[in-house]
Order: sequence, then C-alpha cells, then structure tokens
Amino acid sequence: VPAADRVSERRIENLLRSDVAQQADRVASFATPINDALAGSGYLLTGDAGVVQLDVRVFYNVTQPYGFVLQGEHVLPALDRLVTRSAVALTAARDLDTILVARPELIGSDSQAAERRERLRGDLVQGINQQLAALSATGQGLGLEVVRVDVQSSLPGPAVNAFNAVLTASQQAQKAVANARNDAAKLSQAATQQADRTVEQARAQASERLAKAQADTSAIASLAKVQQAGSDPGLLLRLYRERLPNILGQAGSVT
Repeated sequence: VPAADRVSERRIENLLRSDVAQQADRVASFATPINDALAGSGYLLTGDAGVVQLDVRVFYNVTQPYGFVLQGEHVLPALDRLVTRSAVALTAARDLDTILVARPELIGSDSQAAERRERLRGDLVQGINQQLAALSATGQGLGLEVVRVDVQSSLPGPAVNAFNAVLTASQQAQKAVANARNDAAKLSQAATQQADRTVEQARAQASERLAKAQADTSAIASLAKVQQAGSDPGLLLRLYRERLPNILGQAGSVT
C-alpha cells in the first residue's frame, strides 16, 4: 500500500482516442467514412455542441488503506471511470472556448488564461472527489483522494484541418475583396477622367460652333440693322446682283 504522503500519477486512457480509431482515421475518406462505433472514440461533447479531446493525468494519494486494499485490482479501473464521468460532465457544462484554455500552447500565457485553467482543473478535481466520497458513503470507497489533475485540451484532427481550411478560404476571400475594390477604384477613376475629357471636348466644340455661327450670321445681322435704319435702300438689290451669279454657278443649270 502506498504511503499516505506519496502522490501517485495515472493517465486516463479512457479519454484518449483508441488505437483502432486512430488506424481507422488514416484510411477513412469521404466515400468510406469511419463507422459510428469508432467515430466518437476520445471525443467529448461541449455545452455549445462542440467537440474536444482531453488528455487528463490524475495525481492521488491513499487516504484509507483498508478500502484501497479491499478494492484491490478494481481501484484503478474504477478511478478511470470516475474521472471519465467527471470529464464528460465538465465539458458538457462549458463551451468550447472555455475548455480550450487548457491547450498546451497557451501554457504560460496571460494571467486570465492561467486563472481559467486553474478553475477548470479545480472543478474537475472537485467533481472526482465528490464521486469518491459518494462511493465511500455507500461502503464501496476506493480509499483514494485526488490532489491534482493535469488537463490538456485539443481539437480533433479533422476539426483542426477544417478550421485551417476555413481560415485559408477567409483570407483568400478578403484578398479577393481587396483586389476587387482596388480594381473598382481604378475603373471609377478612369471613368471619371474619361467623363471629364468628354465634357471638356464638348465645351470646346460648342464654343467653336457658337463662334462659327456668330461669324456666319454677322453679315445678316448687319444687313438687318441697315434695313431697319433705312439708310441704304438699294443695298438688297446690289447684294442680289453680286451673289446671284455664284448661286447659279453652283446650281449648274436653271430650267
């Protein structure tokens, strides 16, 4: 029997994905998916319908040698079941983000993440010890007390690949949107410049036409003023005689 001050460690294999399931993962495909019996191995459902994997190591000491010896070879399998049950209840009561604070890459990060990790571990220890106490109350105690747990959480491999694919697609979409906006800005600028040139050309042509029209009608305007003044009664007859030969020459023949 281990001494009362000796802390023993046990990794909970029940929470890990089985070797058979891992082998099935390697050969599974969209056309031939893994069967339902193996699909859920090592996965726990979170309160927000997410899926997470937990790698749990339990540190315990023997507090009741009599109960420990009495249970004998059943102690550790029973401990595995209790820890598994507590882990299932723990994940079901939390969302995925709350559980993922126990990811290995976040170890040593900000103090808030460390506080959430400690709360997660503390709740798991409390849940396990409550079940151990319940067994002891019925006379079936294991003689153990859990003093600490180490928890590492992770996403399933397919989920990681899916998240990476979504992230890549999102980045590509953002890049495509940025390129489209740049192209649209260039087209808008080119269209504005073309419109400005068209307006300037139209104004120039209008000015030219106005000047030509004014030049073409200046003689008629002058003639009208003379006629109104009555200062030269024979002006129309002289103009008729001067310009009639040119008009007839352009006509070619007159019948």
